[in-house]
Amino acid sequence: MKQGESKDMGMEAEIRVLLADDEPVVRSAIGALLETDPRFRVIASVGTAAAAADAATSLRPDLAVIDVRMPGGGGAAITAIRAQSPETVVMVCSSHDDGQTRRSMVQAGAVAYAVKGADDVLDMARSALGLS
Repeated sequence: MKQGESKDMGMEAEIRVLLADDEPVVRSAIGALLETDPRFRVIASVGTAAAAADAATSLRPDLAVIDVRMPGGGGAAITAIRAQSPETVVMVCSSHDDGQTRRSMVQAGAVAYAVKGADDVLDMARSALGLS
């Protein structure tokens, strides 16, 4: 699936998710939230940009949820994921909510930006994938 295209997801389809955040508790919470929708399954949970790039290369997830501030940086993670797994839709989930950070993540290749504690991550993930 190319970024920006809608994926035809029936109820049986599985959306494979890569989570990248340096806080294990946050990764766990985001994963648990996404998996309340039975279509989503977390296939990798990592804490650095390098580990996110490696996981994207080997696993080819449908969706990557990336934090901005982690070892190696969210922008580097997004750039590497887009280069290694161009079919992966990338969204950001961060506590940072400023225009410059948002723009830099979109420029790196993110299609959605959720603010932790303010935005509904599951709804944004569904929207980024073209799901209802």
